[in-house]
Amino acid sequence: ESHQECIQRELLEELGMKVSVGNFAGETHHQFSEFSIHLIAYYCQFVSATYILNDHDTHEWIAPYHLLNYPMTQSDMVFAEMLADKD
Repeated sequence: ESHQECIQRELLEELGMKVSVGNFAGETHHQFSEFSIHLIAYYCQFVSATYILNDHDTHEWIAPYHLLNYPMTQSDMVFAEMLADKD
């Protein structure tokens, strides 16, 4: 499974969301005390969604710069800052 296919599958499974995957956005590595994580990001274009929340309690659409007001891990913060700077 490619990175792009993985993104499409995960968003469909977790949110009932369909996207068109675009260009590579970046990647980050982060070492936690008990494990490490390697995140790879791509820009995506929203296609449609049923918002069946299988792994999440809620969803909301926000402007990218508002991402910085939400709690997240340091590894996620790299991408939130990148998106906020583009907005």
